[in-house]
Amino acid sequence: MIRLFGLFAGTLLLFSSCRKDIDTFIPDPIDPTGSALIVNATIGGRVIMEGGQPAEGAELRLGNIGEYADAAGVFRLHELNVSADQTYLFAELPGFYPASRMISTSEGSLEFLSLVLMPKEVIQEIDATQEAVVELSSDARIDFMANTLLTVGGDLYSGAAEVYARWLNPADPASIEFLPGALLGIGMDESMRALQDFGVMVIDLTDPQSEPLRIGLGKEVGLRFPIPSSLLTQAPAEIGLWRFQEVNGFWERMGTATLENNYYRAEIGQTGYWLCAVDHPAVQRQAKIIDTDGSPLSFQSVSIRIGGANRYWSGYSNFAGEVKGWFPQDLPLEILLEDDCGEAFYQHSLGNASNWPVQVVNASGAYDSYLAGSLLDCELEPVASGYVLLQLPDRDRVLLTRDGQFSTFFTSCDGEPPLVSGFDFLQEEESQSVLLETDFMPSAGPLLSCDGQNEFLAFRLDSDDLVGKYPVGYQQDSILYLVDDLTGLAFRVLADQPGLYNVDPGEFVIGTHSTQTIDQFSVQCRIDHLGQPGDYLSGTLGGFFTDLQGNAHSIAGSFRAVREF
Repeated sequence: MIRLFGLFAGTLLLFSSCRKDIDTFIPDPIDPTGSALIVNATIGGRVIMEGGQPAEGAELRLGNIGEYADAAGVFRLHELNVSADQTYLFAELPGFYPASRMISTSEGSLEFLSLVLMPKEVIQEIDATQEAVVELSSDARIDFMANTLLTVGGDLYSGAAEVYARWLNPADPASIEFLPGALLGIGMDESMRALQDFGVMVIDLTDPQSEPLRIGLGKEVGLRFPIPSSLLTQAPAEIGLWRFQEVNGFWERMGTATLENNYYRAEIGQTGYWLCAVDHPAVQRQAKIIDTDGSPLSFQSVSIRIGGANRYWSGYSNFAGEVKGWFPQDLPLEILLEDDCGEAFYQHSLGNASNWPVQVVNASGAYDSYLAGSLLDCELEPVASGYVLLQLPDRDRVLLTRDGQFSTFFTSCDGEPPLVSGFDFLQEEESQSVLLETDFMPSAGPLLSCDGQNEFLAFRLDSDDLVGKYPVGYQQDSILYLVDDLTGLAFRVLADQPGLYNVDPGEFVIGTHSTQTIDQFSVQCRIDHLGQPGDYLSGTLGGFFTDLQGNAHSIAGSFRAVREF
């Protein structure tokens, strides 16, 4: 059964993103589609390290616009003019390989991207004057001839060389998170090509002082790509060899790799990302994912797979529940949705039809809980550009807000209550963090993103947000009272220490509802902090009640008030 949760008080410090420039994105001149359609869209997301830690301070670039990820690794590029067909976002952080994404978007869209930074580590040190073999995982290999490397200035290098490298297994579903850009290439005829992945290898070379080295003109380094057994029957005798072009986000055909036993063998003359791939005509497709009630599944984890095997596309639906991109025209595809525990709960064949049907998903049956609410600024207006961070035990979720509103289905995999906090990018303000209790909150109260507001009361009564800035709290004979004149909320609980308590139905008022108009009543209050007089008391309140006419009502929210006595 789905449970609807509200928000609790606590603290979490989130630092602001730093916009380096706010301007119109200048698209790359490469335009294989010939459309050159420019749309206004908001692009946000999160940059994390391979282990899932937030990549605070990661630098993001989208054309001539730059920004830094905040303490949670989150960024938001608000209302930019970008290319509808190919918008290229690039992220980097010292000590990691850069991460990037190439996406398609549409007018007014709110997109969410996840970028995963792969650590850049020395695999082996070699003598540049000698032949060398560098072994990677699963028998992937790099072969160096003697006297192959040059300095940046073009001189023959004869010292020790540090080899940075990694092979990405095309049969591993997680490997697609590390692929740069998208599996899109520019063909010999300058047409857009969708690339079927048979293995990726990244290689970089430096001297011991981290000065770059390069492969000499006319020299080559050998690469050996293992072919997983699940893909071996599909592997052609010769396959395209592609190199990722960091400047524009596309793969460029550079030559051919040859099948030798269970490996592809290739020779390269440059460092960077190299891909063995079969190319197919690429066409734009769009899928819309909705719940059974017709509402979109915003920021849902989505994968598109080729024939149920290797993943071609992995990411998130946008705010409208849409997935849009370039896909292979002549291959059968299927869509896969995963929950917060990484378990697939929906799988459907897309075939190779020109128009993908709307995907109707029973999200309430797949997830444990549903969260909805609003993010307000210091003036109690909806935050124009912000996000809510939902910290689950096993992973974090970022919910970009639109007009201050947010909603999502979620599952806490181990049953522990997550934390929730909100952040206003434009005003650089943050909310209190909130312990999201899972037992008694029927809906989400509003989050007040206002650093300077130490006292507040923020509740949602049915569908209305009620926010007060100066609630009063006091304790008398082990009875705790909280009163707020602006919202008309007053209640009391028998409490002399932090904990969960039943609210006294004989002393409860909210708006036009009071003890005299309430029939059935089940409201609870969690006291998180109960200070001495002059200190703060804070907590949450939520539950249900029925009026004398039989109408059901719900209330949920959080408070922080100065205890007067």
